[in-house]
Amino acid sequence: MTKQKQNKSYYQRHKTEILKRQKQYYRDNKEARKEYQKERDSKMKDDLKKYKHQYYLDNIENFKVYWKKADLKRKFKITIEQYISMFEKQNGCCIICGTHQSKLKKALAVDHNHDTNKIRGLLCDTCNKGLGMFHDDINHLLNAIEYLKNNN
Repeated sequence: MTKQKQNKSYYQRHKTEILKRQKQYYRDNKEARKEYQKERDSKMKDDLKKYKHQYYLDNIENFKVYWKKADLKRKFKITIEQYISMFEKQNGCCIICGTHQSKLKKALAVDHNHDTNKIRGLLCDTCNKGLGMFHDDINHLLNAIEYLKNNN
């Protein structure tokens, strides 16, 4: 008989005694077990965090595509193919300042009208934030242009 079969057989014959001993052990060592579990969980958490971070770094391109797809679908109701089509139509450049994607740290953002949700084009992060700061208000933008003309 193999060792594994012997263990299984022993366990079947003495199951109730084993379970009683285990319950008693857990009752007697409650605090020590809690402390051990805390330490183990903390170490596992740190190890898991390191592993996930390394996995992300190793697969960053896949994550970028995945999150871009998810964001486009959720926020703007468009597919990655529609985004790529707009990107190609704009030659990979911001529609306002003309900066090419290759010179940017972030992907071109989808610019849209916040009232109608109509997509207007792809913008670099700076231009997108600039429009946002002016609340997409043409009068504010014209005033800013006038201000710059008069004070340069």
